Amino acid sequence: MLGVLGRSDDGEAVSLSDDVCTGLQLVNFLQDVPRDLDLGRVYLPAEDRRRFGVTELAKPNAPLRSVLEFEAERARGLLSDPGEELGRRLGGRVGRAVALFARGGVAALEALERADWDIFNGRPRPSRARLALAAIR
Repeated sequence: MLGVLGRSDDGEAVSLSDDVCTGLQLVNFLQDVPRDLDLGRVYLPAEDRRRFGVTELAKPNAPLRSVLEFEAERARGLLSDPGEELGRRLGGRVGRAVALFARGGVAALEALERADWDIFNGRPRPSRARLALAAIR
């Protein structure tokens, strides 16, 4: 996207964009653990799974919950401040859209928290009201 905007030479913007894109992808990974597992894919880092003692990904368990919480905090850090700063740097409608995407990722993390990290009974998603609130912020 930065290339299309003619901003790919702005090293700080590229770094912020990398953070936001990584954070959004982490959110997707956290929401989709069961679906990805059914497809033979595991995107939770092996190092972190070992660190938290995760041996079972196909059903709810305390170690899995711990790694989900850990990865969610990682994603939140990549989305919150970097998303707002990138939005400011880009400015205008594009900047507002980028910041909104980052806020939407944070809202998805909050939905996971509200669902008590239950990723096995449907994909926790933020309500439209929460997304609207994130847009207003």
